[in-house]
Amino acid sequence: MNEFLYYVHEGLSWLASVMPDFLLGTRGVCHLLIFLFVVGYRAPTHSHRKAVGTVAGIFAGANAAEAYRIAYNFTSFTSVVQPPLTLVMVCVLFFVIYARGNMARMLPRRIGEMIP
Repeated sequence: MNEFLYYVHEGLSWLASVMPDFLLGTRGVCHLLIFLFVVGYRAPTHSHRKAVGTVAGIFAGANAAEAYRIAYNFTSFTSVVQPPLTLVMVCVLFFVIYARGNMARMLPRRIGEMIP
């Protein structure tokens, strides 16, 4: 029994040492994939809404900047990793993949639809 508890303790301590790197790496990859999906979107028509294009550009740029910031400061960021933020970025990545990078599918037609 003591040997089993020893291996459980060793396994959990290994997991605790690896988990911050894994969570931060996952968040960085999510930001990079969001950037690539939004930038790689090609509209089937030639009609574009300028506001949606502006929002998509800002969204893609912010995700690219965050992916770069995480990669550049990886060692210092692992000490303050935030698991809920990683979960949020995985969810945002899911919605961007679901929309296939089309920001117009994620935004309402008019701003009036957002305000009750």
